This record gives sequence, structure tokens and C-alpha cells, in this order.
Amino acid sequence: MSRRQKETNGSGWREKLKWGVYDVQCALHKKFSRPAGSKKTATLRKSRVNEILFIIAVLIFPLTIFGVFYVGVNINSILLAFQEYDIRTGEYIWSGFGNFAEFFEMLKTESFMGHAWVNTVILFVINLAINLPFHILNAYYVYKKNPLFKTFRILLFLPSILSSVITVTMFKYFLVYGLQDIYDLFGLGTVPNYIYDPETGFSTIVAYSF
Repeated sequence: MSRRQKETNGSGWREKLKWGVYDVQCALHKKFSRPAGSKKTATLRKSRVNEILFIIAVLIFPLTIFGVFYVGVNINSILLAFQEYDIRTGEYIWSGFGNFAEFFEMLKTESFMGHAWVNTVILFVINLAINLPFHILNAYYVYKKNPLFKTFRILLFLPSILSSVITVTMFKYFLVYGLQDIYDLFGLGTVPNYIYDPETGFSTIVAYSF
């Protein structure tokens, strides 16, 4: 016979009450107590939650910028392809595939569109066959820390740091003013209008792409 049975058989209601309270405590302990190692598990879970919150806090600003200024802008560009500007009302109206139909019609009727396609293909081939390998060689040269690698590193990443508007403006001013000073230094006369001359305009663009 167990201790509890011996005490309750020979005692009154106080012992029975004591053991009843004990039963309630045991039941509550089993229901709400944490098993061994649960404290460590809870700590790890809390640490994981804090880590996730930290990652969200770090990424929420750049992701917002990316969504607004890249995804949003590109979506707006796609929508503009199906709209046209009404000069009378000053608003964009839905035109469906009218812009695309006009584009393909211009391909058949306008001669300059053929030249534009050829020039685009030439620039694409140059960028793929010449510029891309050249950039890879530059990156490898910088990685191996060869002589003047810091200078090459600055020249390589400068277009990525500066705005394209700034680099284009610098190139334009060099052709208009800087190159003229070099011509004057050697007595070569007036600099040709490389940008606006139809004979040299595309060659100038190709030179800039390098």
C-alpha cells in the first residue's frame, strides 16, 4: 500500500484536502511546465526572431528604393508603350497597340529606321565582343595588383560612380573645348564637329562606348 493510501485511510478530511491540492498542483505542473531544454530552445527561437527582424530592418529601405525607382519606373514605361500623348488635353490616353503598329509601319516606309537597326546591332556586337572582354581583363589586372592597378581601378569604376549625364557632358565638352586646345597647340586649325557631323557622329558614339 502506498504512503498516500495509508495516510488517507487513517485520517480525516484534512489529509484528503492536502492530497487533493497536491493533485491539482501536479496537474497544473504537467500542463504548463516546460520540458528540459525548453529554455534553451526558447532562447534560440528568440535569437532567430531578432535576426529576422534585423535583416528586415536593413533591407526594407533599399528594397523600397528598388521597388519605387526601378520596378515602378519600368512598369510605368511599359504602360506608356500602350498610351499616346494628347496635345489638346495635355494628358495620356490609351491607344492599345497603335504605337506598335506605327513602329512597324515606319520600319517599312522610313529609311532611317533601317540605319538605326544596323547601328544598334553594331553597338551591341562591339559591346559584346570588345568591351566585355576588355572589362574582364581590366578586372583581372586589378585583381592581380599589377603596376598602376589603383589607377585602373578608379578608371574602371568611375562611370559607375558618376551619373551618365555627367560622363556624357564631360565627353562632349572635351570634344568641343578640350580637343580644340590640343588642335591649337599643334596648329591644326579648327576641330571638326564630331558629334553633329553625319559622317563622324556614329563613330563618335562608338568611341564613347569604349
